[in-house]
Amino acid sequence: MNVKSEKEDVPDRVHSFNTALYYNLANSPWFFARKFTGHRTTPAEEGYERERSCVKCLLSNFLHAEEQSVRWYFGNRVIPALLGLYGKREAFQFHIKRLNEYNEKRLAEKGKNGYRDHVVHSLYVYLLGHYLIDKSAIAKMRKGLYGMGTGISKLIHADFVGLDPRAVDYFDTTLDCVWLLASLLHDVGYSANGKGHGAIGSEVVVTILNDAVLSLFGDKETPATQRVKKVLKELGDAIFSHDRRSLKINHEDRPYHYLLVLADALQVWDRTRETERDYLGPYDIDITLEYERGKDVISFAGPTGVTKTVLGEVKDRLESAEIEIRGAD
Repeated sequence: MNVKSEKEDVPDRVHSFNTALYYNLANSPWFFARKFTGHRTTPAEEGYERERSCVKCLLSNFLHAEEQSVRWYFGNRVIPALLGLYGKREAFQFHIKRLNEYNEKRLAEKGKNGYRDHVVHSLYVYLLGHYLIDKSAIAKMRKGLYGMGTGISKLIHADFVGLDPRAVDYFDTTLDCVWLLASLLHDVGYSANGKGHGAIGSEVVVTILNDAVLSLFGDKETPATQRVKKVLKELGDAIFSHDRRSLKINHEDRPYHYLLVLADALQVWDRTRETERDYLGPYDIDITLEYERGKDVISFAGPTGVTKTVLGEVKDRLESAEIEIRGAD
């Protein structure tokens, strides 16, 4: 199996949206942000740094791989490694394993009828949500508007700015952790029941998210923990109803819910096997985000039929005065 090392560049001969995801991670101001500064690192912190380096390497191989089978191979290894960074690998392992088994069974049964993957898809949803948050912040920085809470990155500022000093120490970790848990586990309900899988997934995620709050802040109630718990509740609600297509979601009211449904809808590549008639690869689509006239403008480019379907779903399910989603010119 030939994979690229983290130091190798992606070939310029073709464009892949995975390339954009990789370089966004590599240049992100908060992804894997180092927290151990100003003092001598302990053995535990050094061990965490090694784990983090391992995840970076797995992600690099996943996003650099040119063959779908290699991407799926590494994708299934990135997920438990990411969860392990938050000390929750064992808590999630049972649910991820069941979803993997369900996924493989359904892919084998459907064959060329094109059953859609839900495991690597969840990793892509996490990375795509991270990409949209990051690009939104970068676009506003270029315009001198960083921190005003406009567009996708509003979810950062609305719920985490203003926390007490102890909570600020966990700013990046908390934000990344809750989004990672919600995105990676939003489809775990499929392993029990394809219909209404959001409700089942929500029960799993809310239980683990509440445990995450305890591990970060303990059981002491403060304004900081109350605000974080509010975010966790919204994430649980988002998973609960992300498969309820009749529900209209307003970004200004429910930014996390909006982001989960948006990333879920936009992530259409690598979901069927490469041999199937409806296969789309990372070379077949492109997603960009720019700041224009007070809005985050997200452009989606793909085959005509796919673009029409994606934009139709987004239009039917999402609304925002600060975000515009359109087909690329």
